[in-house]
Amino acid sequence: MSETHTESAAESNQRNAPSATRRQTLALVGGLGGLGLTASHRTAAQRASGSSEPTVDSSTEFSIAIFPDTQYYAQQDNGIFEQMGQWVADNKEQYNIQMFLHEGDIVQSYGSDNDAEWDVAQDAISRMDDANVPTVLSLGNHDADNIRNPQTFRSRFPATRYKEITQSNETILDWGTFEGYAENAYFLQEIHGERFLFLTLEFGPRDAALKWAGQLLETYADATAILVTHTYTYHDGTRTDANDNFAPNWYEGGGLPEGSNYNNGEQMWQSELRYHENLANVHSGHHITGPYVARRTAHAKGNRTTQMFMDYQTIDNGGDGWFRLLTVNTQTYNAEITTYSPYLDKWSGDKEESFEFNLYPNKKGA
Repeated sequence: MSETHTESAAESNQRNAPSATRRQTLALVGGLGGLGLTASHRTAAQRASGSSEPTVDSSTEFSIAIFPDTQYYAQQDNGIFEQMGQWVADNKEQYNIQMFLHEGDIVQSYGSDNDAEWDVAQDAISRMDDANVPTVLSLGNHDADNIRNPQTFRSRFPATRYKEITQSNETILDWGTFEGYAENAYFLQEIHGERFLFLTLEFGPRDAALKWAGQLLETYADATAILVTHTYTYHDGTRTDANDNFAPNWYEGGGLPEGSNYNNGEQMWQSELRYHENLANVHSGHHITGPYVARRTAHAKGNRTTQMFMDYQTIDNGGDGWFRLLTVNTQTYNAEITTYSPYLDKWSGDKEESFEFNLYPNKKGA
């Protein structure tokens, strides 16, 4: 199979488990541990057997809700997406949820002719809007016919949403976009006296968008930065490159116009992200035919960036409602990942879905 595909060809093959690449082979032979990489293949039944519910002290801690690819919930209209959004709204106070991140592929069927799917997505996300939870949405390849001109995404989730939440949520200090569109956008937020920069970048970001992100990271160098983008970490924990299944180069001539400028995860890291010590955490999804979750700790310029992958779309019901809470202690910068499904009413006990790490050791030292 060649490395260049139209979107429709690439996506039609996602369910058929394409031949293993170098990275997939590494994951399958268990070669992750020696590289500081971790991944989990656990089944839904195994995942649901444990319990790891966080206890949040709202005086010093807060949580971020993170959704993986929700495309099949929107397509199937099975109520799970809305249930997930409602759970975040209902539990905002208990877990002190101050931010929501979506890793992209909000819907399944690409362009503007799938109003029913966008209606499901808008319904789910509006529940968090109504609870005054700021939302940062990553643009996935399934969210547009033309990834560089995602008209329906822009009309359903316009950049004005950032301005509106800024007016109603006093924790938001600043917001902005690149070129005026929400596929590249940020919030600057202050929580318990600490500043956080939440940033999203378009699918396979262009050089100019990546440079804009770098300028933001410099401007707000005192803020702990968390990035969400659709493809960055592969399902074996390594950063994506041109050899990986469903990397951005697969979509050139399809969702990405022929001759498009784009960057995969490795290019993003090497050309820009590794130079910013305040970039503490990166979240992404998109990739299938491997583990559902993975993570890697990257070191550069004296910093440590924890890069996380999550995508449950290939399990039952389009993902069984699993998503993450990232809980941060603003005094120590210790952080905890927990994984929950409101559809199953289960907290995961899997060690790759429930773990602790230090979000930003340069900030507080740990």
